[in-house]
Formats: sequence, structure tokens, C-alpha cells
Amino acid sequence: MKDNILFWISQDLVNFGIANELQKKYDADLYAIIETYEKPKEFFQNQNLVNFKKTWYFDNLSVQNKKPDTEYLEKKERQYDISLWDLTYSERLFSGYGKYHTFSHDEIFSLFEQELKFFEKILDEVKPNFVIMRIPDFHHLKMFHALCRKKNIKVLIMNRTKFSFNLWFISQEPNKLDIAENISESTISSIFDINEKLKELESKNQLKKQSSQGQGFSNMIRKESIHSIFKLFFSSGVDNDRERFLGMGRTRTKLLLHTISGLLKSKYRESYINNNLKKHVQSDRKFAYFPLHVEPERALLIDAPYFVNQIEVIKNVAKSLPVDYALYVKEHPIMKKLNWRRTSFYKQIIDLPNVVLIHPHEDSHELIKNSSIVITITGTGGLQAAFYKKPSIIFSDTIYSELPSVFRVKNIEELPILIKTALNTEIDEKDVANIVNHIVGNSFEFDNLELTNEFYPFYGSVVTNLEIKNEVMEIFLEKNKKIFERLTYEHIKKITVLKENQE
Repeated sequence: MKDNILFWISQDLVNFGIANELQKKYDADLYAIIETYEKPKEFFQNQNLVNFKKTWYFDNLSVQNKKPDTEYLEKKERQYDISLWDLTYSERLFSGYGKYHTFSHDEIFSLFEQELKFFEKILDEVKPNFVIMRIPDFHHLKMFHALCRKKNIKVLIMNRTKFSFNLWFISQEPNKLDIAENISESTISSIFDINEKLKELESKNQLKKQSSQGQGFSNMIRKESIHSIFKLFFSSGVDNDRERFLGMGRTRTKLLLHTISGLLKSKYRESYINNNLKKHVQSDRKFAYFPLHVEPERALLIDAPYFVNQIEVIKNVAKSLPVDYALYVKEHPIMKKLNWRRTSFYKQIIDLPNVVLIHPHEDSHELIKNSSIVITITGTGGLQAAFYKKPSIIFSDTIYSELPSVFRVKNIEELPILIKTALNTEIDEKDVANIVNHIVGNSFEFDNLELTNEFYPFYGSVVTNLEIKNEVMEIFLEKNKKIFERLTYEHIKKITVLKENQE
């Protein structure tokens, strides 16, 4: 009997490319939930490149200010073992990061009601054996993933490893390797081998960057940012998407004011950073290193929802350190793209007596190398610490949690004891090599920025409410055929493993 495979397709078009190749290589009935905007939706409604038996459009749901059916929501919370308040706080647009609209209780929970009914209807109709979806980074994806897992549907999610930016793996849970895996052979046996592997991957990344001649999403935005802002400002999507939660309340006036305000705030905040955050910090004193997370991001909101307030986490870490230790906190350089944080955020950290706030341009690897311990909520720093034979503390489970030198905070009151225990822990190179072998052995190389080249349908613009022409999509799929073939191979391999383990 054929498998039923349900795809979640979004604006990055990765899963559309996989579906296009999968239909040629795997005998299954394909279905799709498509999350898109008004203009590209016309392409998906008329396309014949992928033979989906049926498609649904997530954009049909709108925010409504009406009383939700609380009895229904309570029932579904129990049925699917989900917390709707947790979903509320994990959604960046509902929890203080929204730019244009403050959502009311009724708006949020009536939307949840619509989404639950929408997802249930599709899953009950398709009864998929497998769901191929993007990593859950918004509440509706987290909800959909929870429903699939509770219904015992196998879910395939592409995740970046924390080992390398361009190493990916496929798993059923975000940021966690599945327990039963076929591990490929790997020659890593020491810290030296790990560092050599990192150099090899970095060298490949540099070659790709040189050959792409400045292509990629961030370069694309820098090159045509002014043009893109004007296109977004005059786009009909500003009006048409106003009832969808992603664009709720967005008007041309608000968009213009927000853009101007953001530019002014960024300039002022960067001046404050340059004048007040430490450069060329002391490395001859004992210190713990805490790299700040980007905000908002799923690593906090979804992976570690009880540790979203980084200032409170920093305070708890600072008061838990031995008396002869300082805490070095480093700003994340990516925050520049988000207009930095409020200066009041930085001032609160600077005012802490045993905390030093580090400039974002300082070398993170040097800080890890010279530190005694790395403390991160759920970031890459904990794994990088092991490469320098340093212990680490994390606040949420992640891909490298099994390392003996990694200590997971489960009770905040035990943090002082946990820090002392970690500081007295010796790092065994074999343990680090084993976890890296496990990660590398289940990973594959994929540079998703390669797809945002001149053949990408939305190339040259931050606007995604643009018409997609069939011939443009055909060129995009053909030019990136090798990439999509590799991704499809990895998905078929994962499907095969999951089916074998089920038997």
C-alpha cells in the first residue's frame, strides 16, 4: 500500500523542491498544506509541477475578535497534551515582540480554535504516514507538530546541527537526534580531529561564498534594501494580510514609522554599545562565559520557554558563581539586524557587580578558550566549550545534552552546586568525539543560502507577496536540481529507517 505523505510548504520553497523530486523517486500519494500569501498562492493553485492529490491553504485563517469555545479548547488540551497558554507565550507576536498589533485573549484563543479544527480536519482526512515540515518556529507549527506526534504520525524535520552552520540532520523532534539511528562511519577520535573537521567545513563554506559572488539572502537584502522597502510599502499585501496574525494591524503608516524608528534606534543603540560595552577584555582572571541569544528566536521562546528573560537568567548565574569568578556576557552580533536591544537592557547587565558586558565584535572562540565554564540557555556555545575542554551548563535539552561535561539545569536553586560540580569536571576527549561522531554520522551538508540565488522566485526583495511565474519556478527547480535530489535522498533514507524501526 502506498504511503500518504503530507508536506508543509512555506515561502522558502525547500519542501516544494523536495516534493518535486520525491514524486519521481518514491511511490506515494502526496498532499500539501501551503503557507503563503495572496499573489504566490495563485501559482500553487494552478501549478502542475508537483502532483498533490489535495492541497490546503493556511492563509484562509484570520484573526477574529470573538469568544472562543473554551469547552472545545479544554478538551483538545487534554487530548493532545498541549498547553495553549504555553503556545501563547511561545509565539513572538503574542508575547511582546509584535510590531503593529496587541492581540487580545479572544483573538488569540479563537485563532487557536480555528487552527485546531483546520489541522484535525486535514490529518483525519489524509491519515498521513509521514509529515515533512519545517522546524516549528511559530505557535501554529508547534501546535501542528504536537498533533502529529500525538496521532503517532512520523514527522520529518530538517534541523541545523550546532556543530556547523551547513551540517543538517532530519529528526522527528526539533534539535534532537532520534534515538534509533544508522550511524555512518566517521574518523573523529580526538579534539584535534574535531578542530580539523571544523576547518574543513569552514574551508568549504568559504569556497561556496566566493563562488556565489555575494549571493545569498543577507547580501541580497543589503544590495537592494531601499528598493525592497519601497516595494513592501507599496505592496498590496500590506492591506490584504492585515487580518492574518503575521500581518495583523500592519498599515503603510505603521510600516513607514516603524522602519524610520528602527533606523534611528539602531544608530543610537550602536553608539551606546561602542561606548559602554567592553573590548579587549581581561583573560587572566577566572570567569564564566554567557553568550546572549538573539531575540526573538525559537531557541528561547519554544526550546526554553521558562528561561526567556535573559536578564533574570544572568542574575541567577551571577549570584551562583564562586566568589573569585566573574561572569562575562557577550552581545550577539546578529542583533544588529534587529536594531539591537534597548539600552535599558544593557544598563541592567552593566550594573551587576560581578558581570562584564562584552562588545559583540569580540571573538567568541577566544572567550570560550579563556573561560573556565560556558553557560548558555540552549545555544551552540555549550558544544563549542567541549571542543576547548571546558564544561558547560544549559537550561534546555539540546542535541549535545548527552555529553558528560554538559550539565542541565532542572531546578534553578541547585545552580550554585551545579556550577561547582561542572568546574571540577574533567573533559574526556573520547566523550566529545563520540557525540561529534554521532552528530556528523547522521548529518549531511546543505547550504540553504544557495537556494536564494538569482533563480529564486523572490530574489532581490524582502517582499514575499509577489507573483510566481511557472517558468521561473521551473528554472529554480532545474538550477537547484542536485540540491533537491540530495535532500530527497536524505528524506527517503529517513523514511526507510523509520519504517524499519516500526516493524
